[in-house]
Amino acid sequence: MSSKIIKIKCKNCSKIFEDYVSNKRKFCNRKCYLTSSEHIELIRKVNSKKMKGNIPWNKGIPWDEKIKKKISNKNKGKIPWNKGRKFPEYSGKNHFNWKGGKSTNNEIARTNPEYSEWHKKVLARDHYVCQKCDIKGGKIIAHHIENFSNKKELRYEVSNGITFCKECHDLFHKIYSRFNNNLEQVLKFIYKE
Repeated sequence: MSSKIIKIKCKNCSKIFEDYVSNKRKFCNRKCYLTSSEHIELIRKVNSKKMKGNIPWNKGIPWDEKIKKKISNKNKGKIPWNKGRKFPEYSGKNHFNWKGGKSTNNEIARTNPEYSEWHKKVLARDHYVCQKCDIKGGKIIAHHIENFSNKKELRYEVSNGITFCKECHDLFHKIYSRFNNNLEQVLKFIYKE
């Protein structure tokens, strides 16, 4: 059973090549086929059918909301495995990191609403300006002139506060340490050339 070999003219480059009749080739090689207008038109049709009627999920949504939506959709409808469960065997005194349930008085005093009010008033009084280097804004800290832990009666007095930037505050404590600070040290620190 032999097939007949015929001469065929390439549709792209017009080169004459031989092939079996049963193969029904129109192009001399693959390169000619891929560069032909017939192939390019076929690709356009396929791509246009794929894209027809499809609207991207994020069309018209600002960029940051796209990210939030993507993240929020990831766990949407899922219930955490530990929701509503108590683990007394791992909480309180049984927890590996338990320190005896002690908070120091200073920690409690610094989380007090009076402390945050004092902090705001000191910053506002000094117009958010470092009293050492005159830098405005940035990381400004309200510093206690008389030591916070020793002078409990002066903790929330606005007159016992002064503003420093983070760098000046760190430098002050590097020179004079964090204990037994007083007005004399603050004045020396500010007016020292």
